Amino acid sequence: VDSITPGTYDFVMVQFTSALILDQFRIGWGASDSDITVMRWNGAGVPTGGTGAVTTGGNATLSSTISASGWQLVNSWSDVCRNGSDVQVSGDCTSAANSTVSTGATVGSSYWLISAYNTTMDTTGKGWSLGNDGFKLNWLKTAAYSCPGGGTPGPGGACGGGAGAPEPGSLALLAVAAFGVGVVRRRSIAAR
Repeated sequence: VDSITPGTYDFVMVQFTSALILDQFRIGWGASDSDITVMRWNGAGVPTGGTGAVTTGGNATLSSTISASGWQLVNSWSDVCRNGSDVQVSGDCTSAANSTVSTGATVGSSYWLISAYNTTMDTTGKGWSLGNDGFKLNWLKTAAYSCPGGGTPGPGGACGGGAGAPEPGSLALLAVAAFGVGVVRRRSIAAR
């Protein structure tokens, strides 16, 4: 995966059969720079345009696809392949302590994007250099994702179908109904 001249940006889209948390990834090789961005799909259904939408048409298509369709930035990391002196390594980084990254993601998704760093994807203004990043993924580690309050997560991690906690308004209606039943019962007993 790279963004080395002629300036195109490569992506890997990972698809799982259910919503999972992309917990960690490791790279086994890095270029002279290895800045990486991870995004998760949080839209409904499947990503717009399927697997080709994020890889064709350059930055203009990428920008409109990401902003309109439901991709959410997880984070970006700079110089992932570093040696013990915290210096970027070019080449094999399987022995580099920093080549394993914990994403910090807390919400699951069925679709994840892993790419060379790109300011179209990460608009947080980190000021890192562009167009010279490269890496090879070694492995991915996932974690199970359960919806808070129950239910089944959809492809974008949205939860639905669970019992969940009752809304405060529902609790108030239940209290009024219980009070009404009590009043009717007292009147019924008093009338006898």
